[in-house]
Amino acid sequence: GAPLSLSYRVPVIENHGLRVVNERTYQIVPSATPAPAPVWLHDMTIEANDGKPIVIDTEFNHRLEASIMAVVGDRAESDGYNALILRTALSWREISAIRAFSRYLRQIRAPFSQDYMWETLRNNTAITASIVALFQARFDPHLVATGAERSARETAILAEIEEQLKSVASLDEDRILRLFTNLVQ
Repeated sequence: GAPLSLSYRVPVIENHGLRVVNERTYQIVPSATPAPAPVWLHDMTIEANDGKPIVIDTEFNHRLEASIMAVVGDRAESDGYNALILRTALSWREISAIRAFSRYLRQIRAPFSQDYMWETLRNNTAITASIVALFQARFDPHLVATGAERSARETAILAEIEEQLKSVASLDEDRILRLFTNLVQ
């Protein structure tokens, strides 16, 4: 019935790790009788904020669309954590779990800002995905596995995270990633 304002749309897109280069809005008036409300089409040219190419496939399209719709529908927040959609295979729900972990870390007085934590997770996407995999191995009620199988999976993922942490150059980023890992553990 009405277009979304540019000042609302652009920050949502930018929080998904994208930059709006060009924008055109079209009003579409259906020809049905009686005439339904007009529909608005927002056509935007985008590029990645980090300058890297975007791998666009069906799975990515579905995850990005679901995340943007979750934000627009007030089911998810619009912040820097959403940019994990661009460089990981995480869904908006998994990113919401990461967001909840970071909020908890702030409540227990972790000395890092939300901005610094999401930037760290975005800089270390493989470790972030492993932290989510650890959470799922530990707590996913739909995972069909015995206690021993879950434990073995957790041990393997923790070993993988430890190996991945060896390549983190910043001590603060290492601390943040270990805080997230320890929170799930």
